[in-house]
Amino acid sequence: MTNHAPAPQTVYDVLIANLVADLRARDAGAAAPRAGEPFPDFILPNATGVFCELSRLLADGPVVLSFLRGQWCPFCQAELVAWKRALPALERVGGRLVFVAASTGGAAMAIRNSVSPRIEVLCDVDHGLTLSLGLAVYLGRQFLAQYERDGLELAAIYGSQAGLLPIPATFALDRQDIVLAAHIEPDFRSRAVPEDMIAAIASATAA
Repeated sequence: MTNHAPAPQTVYDVLIANLVADLRARDAGAAAPRAGEPFPDFILPNATGVFCELSRLLADGPVVLSFLRGQWCPFCQAELVAWKRALPALERVGGRLVFVAASTGGAAMAIRNSVSPRIEVLCDVDHGLTLSLGLAVYLGRQFLAQYERDGLELAAIYGSQAGLLPIPATFALDRQDIVLAAHIEPDFRSRAVPEDMIAAIASATAA
């Protein structure tokens, strides 16, 4: 039998492990709405600068609402690809896809273009909505310093020196703003499975 040594940890493996452990210890994201609870109404500008109210979006049907770190994040890129593939199935059950991201400088339109013109991408300027939901977390000096060494300047991406990023979270909402399903995970590598959100909406609309 051949013994295989474990792959060496990269600096990001260590940083992520420490961050996730800290967030779990602080129960980060625990204040966000769970299944069966109402999701608070809000107003944010979309990719074209038009203000959108959640209650008005829900008036047209159920919504899958997903909070992204940004298109620079490889895990968010994978999520966008997954939803691009799943979008027809979501639309068949009457659902609409809405992303929320705090990135500035046309990033919302870039996200929309990468998936479909039929989705909505909302701009959470200065992480205001994310903070109100308890989903914004501080990365910490070591993580921010490593990003900077690797040429990733979050201050330029978000227009802020705060060092905040959202816990990626996805919610399936019915037309009455009740959460049908929620995926809230401090480990930003873990994302909602589109089929689970679609199934939650399909079950609610069929009831």
